[in-house]
Amino acid sequence: MRELGRILGGLLLVALAGCASGVEIETSYDPLAVFPAQGTFAWADGANVIPDEVAQLGLAEILPPAVEDALASRGWRKAAPEEANALVSYEVSVYVMTEAAAPGDDEHSRAMGSLSVALLDPKDQRRLWVGFIQADVHPSLSHEERRTRVEAALERLFKEFPP
Repeated sequence: MRELGRILGGLLLVALAGCASGVEIETSYDPLAVFPAQGTFAWADGANVIPDEVAQLGLAEILPPAVEDALASRGWRKAAPEEANALVSYEVSVYVMTEAAAPGDDEHSRAMGSLSVALLDPKDQRRLWVGFIQADVHPSLSHEERRTRVEAALERLFKEFPP
């Protein structure tokens, strides 16, 4: 449980505005939670966050169907909130890193993004499962390239789901 708290505390996560190589993925889950092989999910009301600085990248249109497809590929189906085993939410964040290859080298900046996806208990909003992806942001990608990369990253994120 301490590990879960550590991970959850650090989760303001991955703007998959473009990622493939160099994608970092981590998941955690409540070991007391029951995850049916054929579960159901619904979207949590008002819980999805995409910052204004990346809104133009189309993530609000890409993420929901990509998450739904990733869950469906694991035997979970979308249901009405009152029938769902879990509520799903996501949060995107972006930050700029300045770095130099070695001391004395010129510094350069790169945008990093994070995406967290959480499955919540519908009764008490307790986090049952959480995954996050961190990657470089590539705003020059086409909408189709971005969608493909988001889908590939989510496929990796849900690879061992349900736990």
